[in-house]
Amino acid sequence: MIFVNIKSLQKMGLPKGQTNNPQGRPKGTKNRTSEEIRKTLLDFLDNNIDSLQETYDKLDPKDRIRLLSLVLRYTLSLPFDPENLSIDNLEQIINYLKNGQKQENFVSRN
Repeated sequence: MIFVNIKSLQKMGLPKGQTNNPQGRPKGTKNRTSEEIRKTLLDFLDNNIDSLQETYDKLDPKDRIRLLSLVLRYTLSLPFDPENLSIDNLEQIINYLKNGQKQENFVSRN
């Protein structure tokens, strides 16, 4: 049987709201890796748009629809469904609307 000291596990890490980088990343700064991937994908599309269209034209209708369905997931926003929000999420939204300021750990859906 293994015994674990729960109190020592709870003390691990930094206190809530404190980081090893107190300045943090400036608000609105995009993740560098995401930016690099986005740029690489855009360059790929720019350089291959003609061949991509030709390849798409050769697909069976069923595969065309499947491809469009996959692409649209990443280009269109999903409809907002309040039924999928927790009570905490709803309270954060209410506080945001009342106070006009962003709440910590606010969950957003793209």
